Amino acid sequence: MQQIETALRHPPQPVHAATALRGAFVYASNILRVREAFGQRVAHEFSEQIARRLGTLTADPARQVINIGDDCLVLWLPQGDGAQEDVLEQLMVLGGTEPICIEGHELVPALHAGWTELQTATPRCLTADESSYVLYASASCSALHVGMWRGHSDRFQADMKIAADVARMYAADGVDCAWQGVVSPYSPLSILYWRGVPRATGQLADVHTASHEVFMPSLERLGLTRLVDRAQALRIFGRLLEDPSLRLACRISSMSVRHDSYWSRLFALLKANPCAASRFTLEISGRTALPSLEDARDFCDAIRQRGARIAMAGFGSGPVNLEGLQACSPQTLLLDESFVLRSRHNQDAARALRDMIRICSHLAEQIVVAGVENEHDYANALRTGARWMCGRFVNGASFDPSRAIARTMEDTWSPPESPLPTRSALPRRGAYAEAAYQCTSAVVPWGFAG
Repeated sequence: MQQIETALRHPPQPVHAATALRGAFVYASNILRVREAFGQRVAHEFSEQIARRLGTLTADPARQVINIGDDCLVLWLPQGDGAQEDVLEQLMVLGGTEPICIEGHELVPALHAGWTELQTATPRCLTADESSYVLYASASCSALHVGMWRGHSDRFQADMKIAADVARMYAADGVDCAWQGVVSPYSPLSILYWRGVPRATGQLADVHTASHEVFMPSLERLGLTRLVDRAQALRIFGRLLEDPSLRLACRISSMSVRHDSYWSRLFALLKANPCAASRFTLEISGRTALPSLEDARDFCDAIRQRGARIAMAGFGSGPVNLEGLQACSPQTLLLDESFVLRSRHNQDAARALRDMIRICSHLAEQIVVAGVENEHDYANALRTGARWMCGRFVNGASFDPSRAIARTMEDTWSPPESPLPTRSALPRRGAYAEAAYQCTSAVVPWGFAG
């Protein structure tokens, strides 16, 4: 701590405005785990290749990229008049998007970047006090310290292989969206939004990457969820820009809820396109705990300030508690699917679902009953007072809402501007759903009570 204070007390060197350079750190938080799983030689080469990648952003990599140990770098970068956050985002995306192959092992870096207070006119080495300050600043983020496979090298290697496959799949644009509608049971034409999750396509899909529910736990254990979540959020928001009739949601992991430069491009797009932002919802998965409540609050506030909405899924049975819910303050709350599953065979569980809907109605504007898979689930959800629900039974066949086009009113059950599938593509439903087909189309305001 004394060294850090000493470094900050030193007066800055005189810097010419036209040639000023500022130090930016890049911290690789998974170098230690790579060393445990693959050895020191692989970890050192891993660090060197990260430095070579980041050096492509500089005019003189040999002088502008400074190694401080294996897990931290300092880059001397120009202080432009533009957005400095975009520079940090570019560092993290360039360095950590594609896997690095070393001795037959494919590794994905988990990077965090930030600015330091160090400035200079020309690239130079750091003093001992400055190095201590940078190491402290780079490793002080609590969100970086995720519970990975410490002491279990085989499990870490298995998860890293899945992460490398997913990273390569995204780099090759081999990912599409699987869509599920959040529908009103009283009028199937009333759609709150379409929720999209990643889905592998083509030859790149295998047993580990074919499903979001399979590969996402591996990324969460490695702290690499933002690799997928950022790309997916940008992809879905791009569809909103193309089609002004859609309301779409992107589901992200709780581990990705961090307010830092990694989301700079999404924040900029939301601010620049307020109409599309008003139709965009970021749905936070409740499968893992939030890394930091303060970070989650800042992140969700930034999303709402730019006109988008926040939803939280899996509430009631996961690690996200009331404190986490208050930090995110979602407008839409999706109950965990286990409530519907237990209500199939237990009247007490059905009453618990009803009570949960009533309690949560004080916490969010819309309450969604998730996991409606059959007619019995649909009837139970109606009896408990559900106003919104989602699941295979109410959603019908899998489709792409941005490509679905209704032809005529006679052969469809939705108006031409609706992204819903045709009646012929839907499975047979029971009396409750068939009665709902007779309802007229309704425009559902965002503030409709849950």
